[in-house]
Amino acid sequence: MRSDGADLASGQAPGARPLLGTFGALVSGMNGRPWPGSSPILVLQQLDSHLREVERELALALQVETPLDHHEADAAARARRRLPSNQRLSASLQEERQEVVARMPPALVARYERLRQRQPPPWVVLLAGGSCTACKQAVSPAPAGAPGLSLDPISCPACERLLIHR
Repeated sequence: MRSDGADLASGQAPGARPLLGTFGALVSGMNGRPWPGSSPILVLQQLDSHLREVERELALALQVETPLDHHEADAAARARRRLPSNQRLSASLQEERQEVVARMPPALVARYERLRQRQPPPWVVLLAGGSCTACKQAVSPAPAGAPGLSLDPISCPACERLLIHR
């Protein structure tokens, strides 16, 4: 528990609603919490990744150009059939994203958003065995904290991704 009353394991204030609504089933583990440890930054990354996929399909459905081959034509037709449900899903994901962002420290959100603009996913990775799992760069351990998973990310000195260390 942090000094402001937020639970470090979930990043939530006491009595707050769970971070996930309909999206929870996509990232939940056996205990009904997203892997690992319900870190809001990891939930945000999962929401953003799923939202990118939905938005790509929405763009395909709304594409006015004539497809070049039958595979593109089939994909566009499937996307048009799913257009209403994808629009609802996109709105739901946007709403959940706003809820997660509202529960995170503004400085962390700003770091995350800068990463999203500069490089492709993943933007948040585990620091395992003293190395960034994205670029394999050795990273100095963070100051000693509680054993297990730390939900306070550090930046990789090489790729600048946010690292959640074990």
